[in-house]
Amino acid sequence: MKNKTFLFVLLFLPCFLSAQMKSYDYYRKLNKPSGNDYFSIKILPAIMAKSKSNLSDIRIYEAREKDTVEIPYILEWLGSTSEEFEVTSQMINESYREKCCSFATFKFERKESINRIQLKIEEDNFDKSIKIEGSDDNKKWFTIREHLRIVGYSNGETKVKYASLNFPSSEYTYFRLTLDDINSARIKIFDVFTMDIDTRKPGSYSELPIVTRKDSLKKQNKTTEITLDLGQNYFLSHVVLFPKKEKDFFRNVNVYCSLGKITSPKGVFENWSLEGTGVLRSDDENKFSFFNSNSSKIKIEIFNQDDQPVEIPEIKVFSEDCQLVTQLPVSDNLFLCYGKTNDNSPTYDMAHFEEKIPDKLNAINYGDEVVKASVIAETNPLFKEKIWLWVILGLVILVIAVFSLRMLNASKNEKS
Repeated sequence: MKNKTFLFVLLFLPCFLSAQMKSYDYYRKLNKPSGNDYFSIKILPAIMAKSKSNLSDIRIYEAREKDTVEIPYILEWLGSTSEEFEVTSQMINESYREKCCSFATFKFERKESINRIQLKIEEDNFDKSIKIEGSDDNKKWFTIREHLRIVGYSNGETKVKYASLNFPSSEYTYFRLTLDDINSARIKIFDVFTMDIDTRKPGSYSELPIVTRKDSLKKQNKTTEITLDLGQNYFLSHVVLFPKKEKDFFRNVNVYCSLGKITSPKGVFENWSLEGTGVLRSDDENKFSFFNSNSSKIKIEIFNQDDQPVEIPEIKVFSEDCQLVTQLPVSDNLFLCYGKTNDNSPTYDMAHFEEKIPDKLNAINYGDEVVKASVIAETNPLFKEKIWLWVILGLVILVIAVFSLRMLNASKNEKS
């Protein structure tokens, strides 16, 4: 019924659909603007999913009586904005206590607020618990965070090293690390990078539907694999895992997205692309980023080693929101078009005059999606089966043959 409605609309809009607009598979009619001003148009994940050219095929058109005008826009991503700065420091002390712990102290030229320390470690195999302390005089110390864990693992084929310490922003002149050496050999820290991340504003994200989820335990590799199928391609921002926290855990994680299926002599396989690595922790938010990768499937690989698998009852996947910023005329014939293969990104003069765009913008909404007739035909199961195409072709040939015979018989009767 819905498809019939789309076809009905298309039949009664021939004057609005120019050759330009007809080259797109989908369009939505924009609401009439209240005035000739700048507006924002939010692009839903469902629209981004149907883009065939990585959002390069999105256009705004005004359909006039005699022609169609393309309206310029700027595409803006609405995720959280932050800047990361490397803060220089100097290692001033390295010491240890036999069968106890090691110490590393470093100093800033001026008091700095930092929230991450990245350690450079010579050894490949290590497992350490670390305490971070801060001081302004190198005498009185305050605990910032305890029981942070760094891990390195190498068996010749696989090499994993996680030596990043994340903690609440802290402002001290001196920082001291205490590494537990009771259960493992001492390690050599040959360099330290301290970082400050300044988050300017929180972002806007949309949760994506998960169509199917499959969990499997790979005993040979001592891993848990979780595969998520979203049903269609989306621009993936991040995934958040919500594990049960009945006990403390610290597991290395690889996150993949699918690039599609590949065919080999051994069969058809999913082509997985590694998007990033991280750690599943009992004391963290367990957020893993994709950086707007375009995919319909996600695979999460959790390294259990010799521990029991962590139960993860809930997983959420998010897409970063985006919007178009544009100056619209007061018209009732404005259309948002998308869905064109191999379309090029538009280039508008508007990109050079962003300072003229006001900070606060009124939003323009749009109506339901209208699908081009040819796309409806392609999605009809009748046309997906080749046997039906042959049946239809046979019927056409039969009809032509019947009419041809009738015409021949009529011609003979006239001559006789």
